[in-house]
Amino acid sequence: MNLAETNAIPDLMLTQGGPAHTLMRRLRLIQPEAATGTRRTALMLAAITWAPLCALSLLEGLAFGRVAIPFFDDIAVHVRFLVGVPILILADVPVGARLRQVARQFPTAGLVRDTDASPLR
Repeated sequence: MNLAETNAIPDLMLTQGGPAHTLMRRLRLIQPEAATGTRRTALMLAAITWAPLCALSLLEGLAFGRVAIPFFDDIAVHVRFLVGVPILILADVPVGARLRQVARQFPTAGLVRDTDASPLR
């Protein structure tokens, strides 16, 4: 496979497709262009995952007391949802770009036969 054919292979996008991606596009959390609004998406997903936990713990009375570790004293919950989720979303941009670079090297290195690459054209 020559260089022109390698460049003609569509970009590998691991995070596009599937029900979660479709839902986020319908909610306008992500734009069709790659890496647009990533910060906004990260903040919105952090809020969407953390807010229900906060609301439910307030409704149940578990936010401040009555349990061994109240919701607002449980640092692990806040780190997971308010730090971990945005880091995963923001990491998608550089990791995805690097994965696409690596995937483009497969045909050049001879790891993909011409017969196997024909559906990609």
